[in-house]
Amino acid sequence: MRNNKFTTGCAHTDYLNSGNPAEIETPECPLCGSPVSPVGDSCESCEAREKGEVSISLLEEIELQGIDFRDAPDFVDAFVASAKWINYPEGSDPLLTEEQLGRIPSEEVYELLQKRLH
Repeated sequence: MRNNKFTTGCAHTDYLNSGNPAEIETPECPLCGSPVSPVGDSCESCEAREKGEVSISLLEEIELQGIDFRDAPDFVDAFVASAKWINYPEGSDPLLTEEQLGRIPSEEVYELLQKRLH
């Protein structure tokens, strides 16, 4: 619950009206409990589970495979074989499905590979 007298239902408006940011509770994702922006209903991680691209920044324990040094510097066969979500709803599997792994942009896989090689 909010600790101040402003309860418009909009965290941004309450923040502007309160005069004290400490009085405003940070909204949480209803699925995983991680902080969300005042505008969103769920966090970027939970939204990515269902649709759109899956950003590397939402993942941990990323395992890359298909690295062929004969193909340097392009490494076009490199891919993410497995990864876990950083934030995930309690009781759900933190591992990405094959379909979710396929939605990771190849540009981000290439950038991660370059960081790990250098």
